[in-house]
Amino acid sequence: MALALLILGIGLLMKKPWARSGSIIYAYIAIAIGILNMIFIVGIFSDGLASSDPAAIGGIVGGVVGGLVGLIYPILTIIFLSNPNVKAALERRNRV
Repeated sequence: MALALLILGIGLLMKKPWARSGSIIYAYIAIAIGILNMIFIVGIFSDGLASSDPAAIGGIVGGVVGGLVGLIYPILTIIFLSNPNVKAALERRNRV
C-alpha cells in the first residue's frame, strides 16, 4: 500500500490524470480498511467491557480515536481531488 501511495503521489506531482483517479480509489480503500480495523478492535476488547477492565476501555478508546484520526487523510484526499478545478487542471496539463 505504501508503494502504491508513493507512485500515486509522484503521479500527482507530475499532474497525471491516472494518479488522481488512483488516489481517490486508494482513499476509499483506506477508509474501508480503517473502519474495519475499528470494528475489529471493538470486537476484540468488547469482552473486557463487561468486566469494566480499564485496559479494555483504553484499548477501545485508543483504537477508535486513532482510527478516526487515520481517516482524516483519505477523506481530505477525496474532497480535494474531487474538486472540479483539480480535475480540469490535470486534463489541461495533458492536452499541452
